[in-house]
Amino acid sequence: MKLSQYAKQQGISYSTALRWWHQGATHGYRVVNLVKEIGSGVNDNRPKLLSLLRDPLITRVVVEHKDRLTRFGFRSIETLLEIQGRTIEVVNPAENNKVDLLHD
Repeated sequence: MKLSQYAKQQGISYSTALRWWHQGATHGYRVVNLVKEIGSGVNDNRPKLLSLLRDPLITRVVVEHKDRLTRFGFRSIETLLEIQGRTIEVVNPAENNKVDLLHD
């Protein structure tokens, strides 16, 4: 499969797919569900995220940046999922910059 086709299938930009490929970040995962929710990372009323967190069949949540999941409380969510045997994987942890929070 061409990288451009993969990017379109996953609902990501070509540049993100290329970066993932260079980083080896796809890890051979099969994407079962792609969730996009437009809203603030500070807002805790996010139906799609809450539905994802409630579903015990979802064992791994992969996010590009941890602040795309939530601005605050990431470690708490991560810990609660770990207790259930579930994980959150952040693809680009180095790109999470605390300075960005000040701009929000």
